[in-house]
This record gives sequence, C-alpha cells and structure tokens, in this order.
Amino acid sequence: MSFGKKLGHTLLGLAPLPLSILIQFLLMIPVCGILFAYCFMFHPNLYGTELYDMLYELFESTAFNTAFLSICAAFIILYFGCWYFNAFEGFSLKPVRLKKIFSPLMILGIFVLALGLQYTVSYIVSFTAAINPDWLIAFEELEDSAGINDMTPLLVLYSVILGPINEELLFRGVSLSYLHKAMPFWLANIIQAALFGIFHMNMLQGIYAFVLGLFLGYLCKISNSIFPSMLLHIIYNFLACFSTDILFYGDNIILVCFRLILAVLLPIAGIYLCLSGEKKDLSAA
Repeated sequence: MSFGKKLGHTLLGLAPLPLSILIQFLLMIPVCGILFAYCFMFHPNLYGTELYDMLYELFESTAFNTAFLSICAAFIILYFGCWYFNAFEGFSLKPVRLKKIFSPLMILGIFVLALGLQYTVSYIVSFTAAINPDWLIAFEELEDSAGINDMTPLLVLYSVILGPINEELLFRGVSLSYLHKAMPFWLANIIQAALFGIFHMNMLQGIYAFVLGLFLGYLCKISNSIFPSMLLHIIYNFLACFSTDILFYGDNIILVCFRLILAVLLPIAGIYLCLSGEKKDLSAA
C-alpha cells in the first residue's frame, strides 16, 4: 500500500473523535434555540439575571444532559452506523449470520470478560486514585452531575444501550477499521483505545476506558465483527450500573484478595472462551 493511502486511512481513522465532537456542537445550536423559545413562551416576564439563572439551571440539570447526550448518540449511531456498515461490514441481523458470530462459547466468553473487567477496572481506578486523588474527586463529581447514583429510565437507555453502540461504531467500528488498513493491528488497537479514552474527557475515566478499549478492539479482531464488542460493552455498562453492590460486597482482606484474583483470571478466561468459540465456529463452517 502506498504512503498516500496509508496516510489517508490513518486520517480517516482519527476522524471519528473530532467529528463526534462537531456533531454534538452542531446539535447544541438548535437545542439552545428550543430552550430559549421555551423560556420566552412560558416565562415571558423573566429578564436579565432571572432568565440567565433559569437557563443555567436547565443546562446544568441531569435530565437535560441525559436527553442531549441521547439525541447526540442517536445521530452518531445513524451517521457512523451507515458509514461503518457500508464500508466494512454489511448490516444483517439474520439468525444465520448472528448464529455464526455468536457461538455459545463466544457469548459465555463475553459475559465472563465483562464480569472480569468490572474487577480489573476497579483496581485500575484504585491505583490511579492513589497516584492522584484529584482525578478521583473529578470523576466522582462527574458521576454525580450525570445522575449515576439516581438512574432514570432515559439515563439507563443511554448508559446501557445508546452509549455503548455509539462508542463502538466510533472507535471499534470506523476508527479501528481504517487504522488497521494503515498499520499493524496492535498499533491500530492502541490508537483507537487512546482515542476512546480521550473521548471521555476525564483523566481517571480515560485511563480505564483505554484498557477497556484494548479488550473491545481485540474482540472485534477475533470475531471479525463489531457486534460482539457491542454486546460486551452493553453487558459491562449494565453491570456497572446495577450490580456494583453485589460484585463488590464486603471489604475484608479475604474478599479484596479474591477480587484481585478475579480481576486477573476472569478476563483471561473470557478471552480464551471467545477464541475457542471463534475457532469452533470456523471449524464447523
């Protein structure tokens, strides 16, 4: 492949991150217009500081942020979904194709991997917070502002469905696919995982998102499809939203050590099961 084509593929692989930010910025313009219209229609007597305070309160509310992120995710899914499936993987939800992608061992491996990564990420967060406690404070403030501790149906929809699909199409879909055309997979995977970390705009979250991105990218490679990484991301986020009290019950030394073992062994077991499921499917074909 010529240098020009490699450069072009590299630039296309880097494009989803700034394009997703641009889409959010462009969508903010009509959304702001709608909010201003709402204030003037239903609160015509508000002027100056009172109007500013009301708008500020709306913009800072969890409901607004969740709704806006959901709208952005829907547009990004539509745009990048058409881009990815048209360029790299034909979109098909036929049972025959899904059965070929999702063997029983692959599904089991994805669930084990998602479970193990919960523990892996928890130790990454603990280690990172020990290095710089301010990162943990910023991360906790972000969680509070996002309403993670008070899940609404719309926030569940975004966190568990729209967000994962959106991010997989951006980074494991378009980014990784183009980068892999221009460079070895290991380097392409590192770059897309780094972009995934930057996308979160938070140091602590960015660090563990980078690690997650490496696993998600590798799963795309061994399955030759984006659907397994989507499923892994969805299960991971679901467990993070609803199962943390169960997964991290107790804080005595025995449980801490046991979770450390799980943080190492479960991801390895999950990858092994996914590889076994893929090899079994290939041999059956």
